[in-house]
Amino acid sequence: MTELPFPGYARWLRSALLMLALAFSIACSSNSSKDDLSKPVDLVDFEPTIGMDKLWSRDIGNGQGKKFNRLEAAIDGDMIFAVDADGDLVALDRMSGKELWDIDLDAEITGGVGAAEGIVLVGTSSGRVFALYQEDGEEIWQSQVSGEVLAPPATDGDVVVVQTFNGKLVGLNAINGDKMWEYGSQLPVLTLRGTSAPVIEAGVVFAGLANGKLVSLDVDSGIVRWEGRVALPQGESEIERVVDIDGRPLLLSNALYAVSYQGRVAAFEPGNGRPLWYQEASSHVGLTEGFGNIYYADEKGALVALDQDDGNIRWINEQLGYRSLSAPVAFNNYVAVADYEGYVHIMDQIDGEFVARVKAGSGGVRAPLLARGDVIYAYGNKGKLVAWQLRGNGDD
Repeated sequence: MTELPFPGYARWLRSALLMLALAFSIACSSNSSKDDLSKPVDLVDFEPTIGMDKLWSRDIGNGQGKKFNRLEAAIDGDMIFAVDADGDLVALDRMSGKELWDIDLDAEITGGVGAAEGIVLVGTSSGRVFALYQEDGEEIWQSQVSGEVLAPPATDGDVVVVQTFNGKLVGLNAINGDKMWEYGSQLPVLTLRGTSAPVIEAGVVFAGLANGKLVSLDVDSGIVRWEGRVALPQGESEIERVVDIDGRPLLLSNALYAVSYQGRVAAFEPGNGRPLWYQEASSHVGLTEGFGNIYYADEKGALVALDQDDGNIRWINEQLGYRSLSAPVAFNNYVAVADYEGYVHIMDQIDGEFVARVKAGSGGVRAPLLARGDVIYAYGNKGKLVAWQLRGNGDD
């Protein structure tokens, strides 16, 4: 019997092959003219109407590493946390960039950073979950789950919830890391390399799954409250039937939103899962909201604004075509998204017009952008973490 290189290797290999096949499919989808329709479009010139001042910049190890990771940073209070693929976990003051502590976890990190309730959480390729104190980086516990962790764990201070690449949601005791419950979902034959980060609110866990469903669970017991379908697999081939929800669900006071690859954006009532509306879409990154809109970046590089109440399209900016956009973030009056060259594009929330552009360094940005008040943060693939503030504004 052949020994696999690491746990979950077969599933990782299927996912990697799928990503290559999808890239080949997109490249071949253009017509036979000289212009390749899937080639990243050139950046348009425009006159900036706002100023963005760089507050600080820090190098975080080797950044995303060699795998297709999206190791997002996390903000809690006045601190920002980032980790590189080799396990270098850093805590910084989010306004000054001053290093507060730096810990080497000596592990292959694939699951970004979760930070809440005084705890910092990261997950590894081998399914190990680390919990540390935000104050000084001291380890609280380590716990082993059944599969690779590709998204930040979440916590409400009592329970830590982790989604694994093999389709499990696991609840761990936030005090000692002991396993409390486990929920399993049926996996498709092929999936993208990624998982949705869980969201916890008022004793309920919400998570998007690789089969195109949203699930709501009781955080203490893991008992299912409801399941809702965002997208139905379509087509004859397994590639055509991929409908992963890899972006974090967006929970607002009166609705829960999620977007799937090759599927839809959907809104549900958080309490009972009743569908509110659907809109065709294809995206494997998360959502943001502002000005009564829901924003997402689609697989072809368009940034789309939908009405929160009915899902109708407010506007579309298609000037970033095939530039491999990150999940967007809304801040102040604007919405920002990063691309494969490391540019951060800032647009007006009212009409989607460009108002500014900054750069986070070479190598591109896959991880979701972050924002607090009038400050935005980008964590580049090569490890540069940069903060910018709207010009002329004081601390938020």
